[in-house]
Amino acid sequence: MKPTGRGLRLIVAIILVLSLSIVSFDPILASISILMITVLAYDTLSLTLYTRRLTYTSIEPRRLSMRLRAGDRREFDARISLPSGLGNYAEYSFDYNWISIVRVSYLDGSVDVRVRVEPRLAGSYRVSRVNVRLYSRLRLLEAYGWIPFDLEVKAYPRVLPLIIEALRILEAGLASYTGVQPGRRRGYGGEYLESREYTPGDPIRFVDWKATARLSKLMVKEYLEDVAGGVHVVYDRRVLGGLTGDESSSLLLSTIIGLTNAGLTVTLTIKDGYDVVDRSVSGDPIDALKASLRYILGFVESMGWDIYEYLEPLGYRSLADIARRLGLDELTGFIGLRATSIDRIIGYRGSDGRIVYVGVSVCDSRFIIDLAEEAYRRGLDLTVLTPGKPWIDARDLEEAYRMYLSHRAVIAALRRLNVRVGVKPMIGL
Repeated sequence: MKPTGRGLRLIVAIILVLSLSIVSFDPILASISILMITVLAYDTLSLTLYTRRLTYTSIEPRRLSMRLRAGDRREFDARISLPSGLGNYAEYSFDYNWISIVRVSYLDGSVDVRVRVEPRLAGSYRVSRVNVRLYSRLRLLEAYGWIPFDLEVKAYPRVLPLIIEALRILEAGLASYTGVQPGRRRGYGGEYLESREYTPGDPIRFVDWKATARLSKLMVKEYLEDVAGGVHVVYDRRVLGGLTGDESSSLLLSTIIGLTNAGLTVTLTIKDGYDVVDRSVSGDPIDALKASLRYILGFVESMGWDIYEYLEPLGYRSLADIARRLGLDELTGFIGLRATSIDRIIGYRGSDGRIVYVGVSVCDSRFIIDLAEEAYRRGLDLTVLTPGKPWIDARDLEEAYRMYLSHRAVIAALRRLNVRVGVKPMIGL
């Protein structure tokens, strides 16, 4: 407990008036000093009562965990239940700059707060309490307390989804790429591709009148046109820190992925100032993608793979197979840890070779995919029972949409591995 600026001025005034009353024996000054001391004592008593009431304060939700990409912003609502009369004399804050309270709404017996989470760097973040700053009734004194609140935030690097996408392209490219082909893109000349619905800005001369008459809506023709030439990508690896390194790596990998999808010839040069560190000069976009991926993995060597909000999951054995074929030794350490854990868990299976997994897909997506791949490899029969709409528990529409995408991606990956997925109890196992 300590005085505020207002309280400090009152204490100084009490000392001055009390000193003058003692020196001058003035009863009026003595009465004023006694009155001010009484006011200060009353305010001290009110703050003491508020501090005791703080022990009966709680927050909902009490525990929360979330995953998001580094640099993204997420907000959620929480409700603090307060004893009567305490709400107007309390302020709330956190100890870290990556989490803040952006809005406070006072209700009868509670306070609704909007909390913003914005981690700028990849990593695991944790908060164990909400700091409370209490004021006395006249705001002459202040005290500090806290409310238990457990929040865990896992922020994955911006480049991580691009690495997964690059591995997919490389997996397909190793089987199907036969050499440098001219790039092709949608345009208004060349080979006819399809007819689509008209959008503002489309030239009228490309209207498909037959399709328009048949479908009773304006349709335009779309063509594939060849894209001549190639692209030389020059990447400087010098960065100022983790944040700029993450952003720079994301820009490099997204550029190479886009050029690879377009089928263009790609030359990649990675430099440090005027010194060339690595170079891919074959023109093969697959080689350029491998070179950029090998370099970027050195920057994000400590990352995990639990990112299924946007991407369809890859199991650890698929990753291991791709990494082995590409010679990306940087991946083997992470994949080996996952393989050991799966082998330890799946070893305790029934004698009939059947496995039934029960859990929530968005909470355990990485393990489910790894389990499905291991069951497929061993020839075991796997059934996954999971709630059909896990997004019902989401706190807002943004979180619900992320859960929906994650759930859909996991289910699609399981079905390709011939896993039975159900949302109802199994009878007659």
